[in-house]
Parts: sequence; C-alpha cells; structure tokens
Amino acid sequence: MLKDERWYVVRNMVAILGQIGCRDSANAFRPALYHGDQRVRKETIHALVKIGGKDAESMIIELIEDADPAIVLHAIMSLGLLKSDAAVQLLIQIIEKSDFSPGKSR
Repeated sequence: MLKDERWYVVRNMVAILGQIGCRDSANAFRPALYHGDQRVRKETIHALVKIGGKDAESMIIELIEDADPAIVLHAIMSLGLLKSDAAVQLLIQIIEKSDFSPGKSR
C-alpha cells in the first residue's frame, strides 16, 4: 500500500504504521519520505517521530537539506520533538547563518 498511486492511501497507510510504532519498520518509510505529495511527506515525518530510534532520526536529519521549505521546517521541529543529539550541531550551523531560509541551498 505504500506504493499506491493515490496519495491519500499512502498517507493513511503511513499513519497506521506510525501508530503501530515498530522501529524495525522505519526504513520501509523511506520512499514515502520522498513522495511527490507534501501531505504524505509530512505524515511520514510524523510517523517517524512516533517510531523514534536512530534510523528514524537519521532519515529526518536528511530532510534538513530538502528543497521544500515546509518540509525543512517540519523536519527541524520533529528533530526537536525527538530531542535529537545527532542534529544539534547541524541545527546550530543553520541558526548561525544570517541568510537562513528553509530549503535554501547550503
């Protein structure tokens, strides 16, 4: 169902799997994390926060470099919710940039 062509089916499946919260399944979310629909991507980030763990955290960290500013902000907020130690230095570097704009090439 994660490969269904309908965005809402994928989003709903991601939400259900996020509720289950199995950390071993985190990597199965990777395609949905780069889905063409922003709603699916945001729900995937939300599900990864619920799952937690290093795999989920590292996938969310990847999104800090995303071209979509809304996804970047969602990723940053989600890393805060995860209390991600791995993202601290990267987030400090972003804050220190005076020209910071989510999604802007770094």
